[in-house]
Order: sequence, then structure tokens, then C-alpha cells
Amino acid sequence: MTPAFASFGAQAMHYFQRAHEAPLRRPLEVPAAWRGADMGARPEEWTVRLAAEDVAEIEAACGAVRARGLALGEVRREDFLLPRLAERVRGWTRELLSEAPGGALRVVALHHHLIGAPWRSRKQPVARRSHVLASLVDSGAELILAGHIHQGAVSERHEFEVIRGDARGAVVSIAPGLGQPRPRRRGEARGLHVYECDERSILVQTYIWRSDDWGLTAERRFGRGPKPLGVEA
Repeated sequence: MTPAFASFGAQAMHYFQRAHEAPLRRPLEVPAAWRGADMGARPEEWTVRLAAEDVAEIEAACGAVRARGLALGEVRREDFLLPRLAERVRGWTRELLSEAPGGALRVVALHHHLIGAPWRSRKQPVARRSHVLASLVDSGAELILAGHIHQGAVSERHEFEVIRGDARGAVVSIAPGLGQPRPRRRGEARGLHVYECDERSILVQTYIWRSDDWGLTAERRFGRGPKPLGVEA
């Protein structure tokens, strides 16, 4: 394998072994670092027990999909109906985001993308993405992350929605493919996004792997809350 298409492990080691960087050699002590022992001691914080009616609803939806002979990639939202459980799942999203402390950046991570691919792709975005975006924003999401297409893209809802008044912004991002499992494939970049925020803005930096280093390719800054970063008279 040529250095231009090194494995994910080789890329990671190159990044962490640079002279001006050092691997972290102590435990990461932040609220986001959940460990097995901690999770086992507080299962009520991250698990949900489904009622018998919820399990029956899932089994009925699976049975309907099997009866139609649909492959996994063919199943759409309208094929997998959860009339009772779906609203509960949306409620979990609202609950988690609303419990975040004041000033915390409220982040939601999806696999499928919400915004369109910058380069053509046959991979479909989230079903009913306008509805999904509206639901997440109404729940308090400020940064919505996704992947799926291995193409870097970042946008803010004011850039593609007509919104009247001072509506709160929401940044929508697609990560490039970090490992690029299919070398030399046009339309699948190898890179990553780095996010930083303060009380006023969210900064997104795009780094692309360039055979032997990470190149800072782009920076975009978005306003947090209902106000823009600036106003031109």
C-alpha cells in the first residue's frame, strides 16, 4: 500500500507521533468520556426499557418488511411504521437536549446526511429530512453531524431555508471519510472536521489527508443563537 493511501491506523499514528504533538497518556476526565464501570453503575442515565407494547410494535414492523421481501437498503420510513414508539423516540431527543446545562453546545449525530452531497452520490439522505431538521432544531440542536457519503460539507440553516425574524441557527455538517476504504475513488475525500465553539459562534475546520500530513483546507464560522455574526448596513 502506498503512503498516499495508508491505512487508518497508519494515518492516526502519523498524526499523533508528530514532533509537536503527543498522545494523551492520562485518562480523559470530561463528562463525555463514559467508561464501562461508570456506565454499569448508572444504567438509568443511558438505557431505556421498552414496554411490551413497544416490542410488539417493532416486531410487527419487522414482519411487514419481511412479508414484502424488502432488503435492508430498501426499507424507508413509510415501510417501517412505529405509530406509538416513534413519538417516544422524538421525546428522548427533546429530553436529552433540554437537560444540557446553559451554554453547552447541543450536538446531534446521525449516520445519514441531511444536506445534499457536494459531489454526486447515489446514497440517499435522511428520509423526510425537512421534517427531521425542523424537529431537531425545535428540540434545541445547534450542531447536527452526519457521514454516510464520505464528502465534507457544512452549512447553516439560514443558507438554505427562508426564515423570517430572528430564528435560532443550526449548523449541519457532513464529515469526509477518515479512512477512505476505497482508494482513488472520486467523490470520497479522506479527512475530518474539527469543531470549536464559544458563547457566540461555532468554528468548523476541515482537514484533508495529503499523503503524509493533515492539511487545513477550510474554515467556516457560524453564529450561535438567533443573531448573525454581523450585519452590513
